[in-house]
Amino acid sequence: MIWFFVTPLLYPPDLVPAEFAALLALNPVAPLLMGYQSVLLHNAFPVWRPFGIAVAAAAGAIMLGTHGFNHFRWTFAEEV
Repeated sequence: MIWFFVTPLLYPPDLVPAEFAALLALNPVAPLLMGYQSVLLHNAFPVWRPFGIAVAAAAGAIMLGTHGFNHFRWTFAEEV
């Protein structure tokens, strides 16, 4: 529930106080939503750097999950 309020969905990210800007930077969904806001509401191109960081983090999570699955897949049947 806290991620809903930390994500700038219903408010512009400029309204976030400086001491809480780090929380906004840690939210992986925030760059995607800010990109959508800039395109749909402001008719501007999104900032690509935060979007690229979010894509790289997602790719890293997929690679880590795939590696973990492949490492432990032979024991899944016994555990379940």
